[in-house]
Amino acid sequence: METPFTNHLSFEHIYEPAEDSFLLMDAIEADDFWLRETVKPTICLEIGSGSGIVCSAVAKFLNVFCLATDINSLACRATRETAQRAGVIVECVNADLVKPVVTGKIDMLIFNPPYVPTENYEVASSNIAHTWAGGLNGRQVMDRLFPLLPELLSERGVFYLVLLEQNRPQEVERILQMQGLECQIVMKRRAGIEKLCVLRASKAQII
Repeated sequence: METPFTNHLSFEHIYEPAEDSFLLMDAIEADDFWLRETVKPTICLEIGSGSGIVCSAVAKFLNVFCLATDINSLACRATRETAQRAGVIVECVNADLVKPVVTGKIDMLIFNPPYVPTENYEVASSNIAHTWAGGLNGRQVMDRLFPLLPELLSERGVFYLVLLEQNRPQEVERILQMQGLECQIVMKRRAGIEKLCVLRASKAQII
């Protein structure tokens, strides 16, 4: 998977791609055959696209139509610019999580959420902290998304989620399994003091 350039961006107010971003891209690339042969995605959505590096890379790699949302209007602009420079089109909407998205249509959902455990008030911060502050157990933002997944995903939909060890990945797996999704930790990586992983939750059978 080709990594899009981001040297046209300023990272004062948007999340700068880091090890978690690259881990997510690597996990998706490792699923290349399964995605193409089983999921066959036509519509992809990235929540919290930030710089747009992940959705732009996925759009080019899988030749899939990509949507994106971000609560930060500057990130939406950055996503569109990154996509344009990568030679793809990503439609990015300034929104919280998936509010404007039509349910039941998303074949591939991607989320690198704010996952760092913090005080809850930091989640609503107006500065750069909102890109990583996750509240209690780092789960305040992602927990709001989980109940929406069964209706959001298409009949063959798959969800890729970046998690920190402190987010209690096994507990997240159980929550998603109770919603009828097949779950698996597909990749792990240490980044400094952080222990990161990517969870894949799918309606399609995982081989």
